[in-house]
Amino acid sequence: MDIPCLCTGIPLYEDYYVNDSKLALNTSIDVAHIHKKDVMDLSIFYSKLSPVEDTLVALYLGVVGATSIFLNAMVLFVCFKKRRTLKSIDYYIVNLAITDLFLPLFGFPLVVTSSLQHEWQFGVYGCYVYGFLGFFCGTVSISTLAMMSFVRYMSVCEMQKSVHLTKHTSVLVFFTYVYACIWSIPPFLGWGNYGVEPHGTSCTLNWSGSRSFVTVMLIMCIILPVVIMTFCYGRVLLFLKRSTDNLNKWTPHRPNRKHANRKLERSLIKLTFTMCVAFVGTWTPYAVFSLWTAYGNKEEIPIRLTLSSILIAKLSTIINPTIYFVLNRKFRPFIKRYLSMPFHGILNLIGDKSSTSG
Repeated sequence: MDIPCLCTGIPLYEDYYVNDSKLALNTSIDVAHIHKKDVMDLSIFYSKLSPVEDTLVALYLGVVGATSIFLNAMVLFVCFKKRRTLKSIDYYIVNLAITDLFLPLFGFPLVVTSSLQHEWQFGVYGCYVYGFLGFFCGTVSISTLAMMSFVRYMSVCEMQKSVHLTKHTSVLVFFTYVYACIWSIPPFLGWGNYGVEPHGTSCTLNWSGSRSFVTVMLIMCIILPVVIMTFCYGRVLLFLKRSTDNLNKWTPHRPNRKHANRKLERSLIKLTFTMCVAFVGTWTPYAVFSLWTAYGNKEEIPIRLTLSSILIAKLSTIINPTIYFVLNRKFRPFIKRYLSMPFHGILNLIGDKSSTSG
């Protein structure tokens, strides 16, 4: 049966609970006969959490959002200061920072406000806008991570071919936005849709909607990036290991050279391991519950477990700048330098006197 629209032409989830009574929107309701006031009074955005839980969610997102804005702003600030020395890979970091800054800056305030009010405050159109922003920014971020892994693989394993990638960095960065549009716009065109999260104060893709869209999206926007990153970083590590073994074989009397290569290999392993754990740790719970909603019985899924997976995924906006910037050797001294200006005494207390004094 057709799902009617609430005065917007936008289909929402199949059913909602209004004053503890189930409102089935997939029945043959004639929306034309419903007065506008009655439609506006349909409390489809009521929170399913307690006021205390909503307050904790608002506090959590507030802290995550503020931290994300600070870290990503630092990324953009330092990259701007070093703009004349930036390399190709650094522009992907800038793109990642912009994406991770956008959602906390413009999206999180909507959810924080709604959580504090115990219901979604921005109506059907606001729900669609927030759902689109979240999906779009997440896809750009994941695509950028996958693109970075591919560029790293080419620069290490296919150095001659990587020159062409360097010349077209802006095109590849732009492609991440095109790719995100390819998957975030179809819900507006009828393939898939956006709707209210189970807890009621946030919006996302309707995972229980079109199975074909959900399946293809999960493959192309989650599984594929993981496969690309695993393959690329795996090949990089294998290549570096073989290169180090060959260097040790033919230059046994150059301990400094061997030490430098081992140090580089350890650094890359650390970065790769951290990236993989962070990516899998933040997005896997969300993907699991999304699949459960799409192919299982969504009524059996505890709302608070689903909410937990959503909140964990929000941490990616903090983890990304931490991994690709704060833990980056090339940029770390500049972070310490600028942080040492207002927090000179604090950095001294943690034993970083040499860095702050310089």
